[in-house]
This record gives sequence, C-alpha cells and structure tokens, in this order.
Amino acid sequence: GGSFGESEAVYTLDAPLYDETEAEVLTQELRLSGLNGPVQWVAGIFYSDIERRYGQSLQVAGYDASARTTAPDSTDPGETLGANAVDELFYSDIPYELEQYAVFGEVSYDLNEKTMIVVGARFFDYEEKRTLNFDGIYNASVLGQKSDVSSDGVSPRVMLRYDMNDDVMLNAQVSKGFRLGGINDPLNEPLCSPADKATFGGRDDFEDETLTNYEVGSKMRLFGGAGTFNVSAFYSDIKDLQATVNAGTCSSRIVYNVPEAHSTGVEVEFFVRPMSNFEFGLSASYVRAEIDSDVTSTDNANVTSIVGGIREGNELPTAPGFELAATATYYFPVFETWEGYFNTTYQNVGSRYTQLADQENGGRGVASLYANVGGPLTQPTYEYDREQGGYQIVNLRLGARNDQWDTALFVRNATNERAELSLDTERGGNARVGHHVNQPRTIGFSARYNF
Repeated sequence: GGSFGESEAVYTLDAPLYDETEAEVLTQELRLSGLNGPVQWVAGIFYSDIERRYGQSLQVAGYDASARTTAPDSTDPGETLGANAVDELFYSDIPYELEQYAVFGEVSYDLNEKTMIVVGARFFDYEEKRTLNFDGIYNASVLGQKSDVSSDGVSPRVMLRYDMNDDVMLNAQVSKGFRLGGINDPLNEPLCSPADKATFGGRDDFEDETLTNYEVGSKMRLFGGAGTFNVSAFYSDIKDLQATVNAGTCSSRIVYNVPEAHSTGVEVEFFVRPMSNFEFGLSASYVRAEIDSDVTSTDNANVTSIVGGIREGNELPTAPGFELAATATYYFPVFETWEGYFNTTYQNVGSRYTQLADQENGGRGVASLYANVGGPLTQPTYEYDREQGGYQIVNLRLGARNDQWDTALFVRNATNERAELSLDTERGGNARVGHHVNQPRTIGFSARYNF
C-alpha cells in the first residue's frame, strides 16, 4: 500500500492472504504383460480425472473506511463486479477440471544371448477446463470467464542393451517426453505499469513442452559382486520449454513457452560393501542446461527488450550444475537379536537461480525503496544477490534394529548449514525480497515397528 502514496493509517493495516485449495483426484490404470520366448511385452491404458478449486482472498480490515487513494490504474475501490467483500482487496476463485487418458505399450526382444532391443510408445490425450473468477482493486474484474486447452500426442522410446560379459552391460536409448500445457491466470492489471501491461498481457495459455532425450551408459559389477558402478551421459533437446516469469509490477506470474533449450549432463553411481559390516555409496552429476533462443517484446517506441530473462545462453532455473551425495553405514552387533548401525550422509548442491530473470544484470537485484513507508528514506534502493549459493548438508543416524523394530537417534543438518533453497520476490523485489531456507539442525528420536 505504501508504494501507492497511501497514508500510514492504511499501509500499516494487517493484510493476511488466505489461500485455499480443494481437490479430488481419480486415477485408474490397467496393465497387462506377457513373456513368450525371446519376446517380453507390456500394454495398458491410463485414465485420470482431477477436479480442483483454488482461491485466494486478501483481507484488509478497515481499508474501505480508511483509504483515500488506490492503485494508479484503478478507479474507486467500490467499482468492482461485486464478487469481493468489503475490505477484500483481492479475490480469486478458480474451479477447473483436467481429464487425461493414455494408451501405452512396450516390447523387448532378445536378438541374441547378449543383445536386447526395446521399443515402446505412449499415446496421450487431455483437456483442461477452467472458470476464472477474479475481483478486487488489485486485479482486473473477471467473473465466470470460461477457458480451456487440449492436446494429444505420442511419446516413443527405443533402447538397445548389450551385455559384454557377466559384469559389464552397455545401453543406449532415445526417448521422448512431454509436460502438459495449461491456462495462465489473468494479470493483476490495476497494479501493472503501462509497459508491463503491454509486455505481459494477452498470454491466456501456454503450450505443451516436449523433450527428446539421447542417452548412453553402462552398468558394471565390481569386486566379485561386492560393488557396482553405473555411468550415463545424456543430451536433451527441449521444445517449447515452460518458463515461469514474474510479470514485473503486475504482481502476477505468467508461463511462457521458450522455443529452444537443451540440457547436457553426466551421472555416476558407485556402491561397495568391502566388509560384511560396512558399506559406502557415492552418486554425482554434472548438468549444463541452457536457453537456446530469445523471447522479446517491442514497446510503443519500437524498442525491443528481453522478456523475463529468456535470453539465449541463460541457465535453466533450479538446475544446479554439480550435485554430489555420499553415504556410509557401519553395522555392529547389539544384544543377541539386534543389529546396531551408524549412518552418515553428505549432500553437496551447487549454485543455481530460481528464475531465468534472476540472471539478468549480472545476477544483481535492485529494489526501489519508498520514502513514505517506515519513516524517512535513508537510501533509494536495496541491492541483493539473486543467485543461490551452493550448500552442504550432513545427516547422522545411530540406531538398532531387529525383525520388527527400528529405533534411532538422528541429527539432521548436523553442521547447522543455512542453505538458500530459492529466491522469493514480489513486484520485481519492490514489494518483497526473501529466501526460502532449509530446516536448521534438528535432533530427534524415531521408532518404527513392522507388523
């Protein structure tokens, strides 16, 4: 409220945001499989029906009696369509139904004693229907607006497996996947600047995202079966990537389709049990995921700019370049029928960004401060780092178990690492800048009984 020039009596009012979701989900699948000599097959059908009702309400008790000004592009607070109640600045109610069915099948054939080929496909068809209800002075008043999207397609897979010997297996595969498209919520137009309204408006829905994955790998047994080592390398070609963009001053989030993107990576897994009472495991991955095309907008002055950080060469959000996890467990006898164990796990997650736009301006965020909020203005802007740094988590567990019981004393996040999991901003950082962080050091006791 203070950013609109309202008095302290208005912008200091309590403003809880109530958020409610109700959902009913029905899924059904019928699967048949068979084996006939060198041929193995599986086939089935899938059906899903989701009915969901989602809504938000921003209740500011005393606003209608106290406010003297409203958002720049809005009129009198009372000039809404009437779905919102008194002192309700934002109202939304969005019932929708998503219906999907699929038919799938896969056949594997042993070409010889060492070579097997697998061919499969999945046909899908879906439709999403929504009814949009929005009201209040912070958003455009929309009541009973129907919207729907639908799509269908085929996702194939081909895999070749070759057993070099009893300990080494090689494989290669090409597969295709998808992520369903959907419907965007309307912009909160009264909050939008004219430029942001022009840039982010008219994005009613977004298309399916498709991915074609090419992968080669190997699985090996080591030390006479006491250990395993798996490695794979992949390249994924992504079409119409679904990228969530903060719509600037509009306090809205819009999903855009990015024409081209890719992801390349290597994954390794190692496990060994050198002694009967000790085992060790290690997994690591390195992934390079980038945008391969720009998404731009041109304003009334014929100036073209990048939308929401969707710039060629920017990294895909939430995808750390390097990840590593290690675990070690030592077993020891306790009494006659109990086995004690001490387990340590270590996790290392590399740096990453929450959204594509966070990479713009060298990853440096700048938020404007308002003189009429909280007293005299001591500085015009607030700067913050948009990149989430890497972090390391250590977990410890000391326990004992038998056929029925498993009891343990545990310490999660033993070093009390404060990990920044994601960046949370509102209105480009001008309304809120925060970080979602992990749980601090936690010590506890657990007991589990198997019936």
